[in-house]
Amino acid sequence: KVMEWTGQMELWRMGSHGFLRHLPEPLRQEAGLPDRDEDPVPPDGVWVPGEFIMRHGLLDGDMVRASVMKPRTIKGRSFELVDVLEVTKRGVDPDEATEHLALAGWYEPYKLGYGFVRPFEEDLQNGDLQHECLRQGAYISKQLATR
Repeated sequence: KVMEWTGQMELWRMGSHGFLRHLPEPLRQEAGLPDRDEDPVPPDGVWVPGEFIMRHGLLDGDMVRASVMKPRTIKGRSFELVDVLEVTKRGVDPDEATEHLALAGWYEPYKLGYGFVRPFEEDLQNGDLQHECLRQGAYISKQLATR
């Protein structure tokens, strides 16, 4: 049986999968959700495959309203994600949630296939970065690095 549930995203293993965890109490109350002891989803939360993470651009702390269902196998303890219905980005104004930033720099690869784009030194010195958050560079997932 599929049901609607809201949880907070927790990424694992560089975004290869993750879990929707129970919302902290203040957020539960704000969202009008039932008390935790009345919640049918166990403490392990809801399993989120990497394809959903990539498709919806999910990040740690995002609040996700989703369709979920009980595990199909006895082995699984976590509920399973069926569909993402709505994503509220953590700490981001909804009007700015789709803002894209440009970063020119050099690629720093790591052994596991992922890496970082680091800004050019001249851009750092001249203050030519589009946003201060790009000062350390940007993470590039293994999927993007192999394109």
